[in-house]
Amino acid sequence: MRLKPLRKDELTGERADLYEALVGKSLGRSESFAINERGEVRGPIAVLLQHPATGRPLQELAAVLRFSGLLPDAAREAVILAVAAFWEEEFEWNSHERIARNLGMSGEQLAAIRSGEPVAFDDPATQTALEMARSVLWKRDLSDDEYGSARAVFDDDQLVEITTVIGYYALLALQLKVFRIPAT
Repeated sequence: MRLKPLRKDELTGERADLYEALVGKSLGRSESFAINERGEVRGPIAVLLQHPATGRPLQELAAVLRFSGLLPDAAREAVILAVAAFWEEEFEWNSHERIARNLGMSGEQLAAIRSGEPVAFDDPATQTALEMARSVLWKRDLSDDEYGSARAVFDDDQLVEITTVIGYYALLALQLKVFRIPAT
């Protein structure tokens, strides 16, 4: 890891407050998500806590996307997994694969998302969100036909949310890569 490891028991002030916002009981996360066996903060939380002035608004954005967003849960998770697969980011993949499985995604569907192979979902929102994310990631755009297909399933607010999910999780993946944050 390229950043100085932060230990949970040494967090004070803004960092301690941000840690609680990121991991607090209200989010339903266990400390094992955030703390390794040495008591060090791990994953994207380790990066967000390094700079609370940017970590706080990113935490607030994450909370909107995860807990009060407009997308169906499976569609959102398909987008996040597409980003994790594109960036080959193991921490994000591992974290969101569990969520996707709990939402009913099969091992075959997850393997296809990870490998970039075609995958079929019964739910048009999940299918369309994944296809949109893949196009945005690989081509950095949507053709008019792709946009029309996405617009047939999602309203404008949801389309903006999909691109925001892509951008947010791409930012996390970038930070995890650059700072060599371990996947475990």
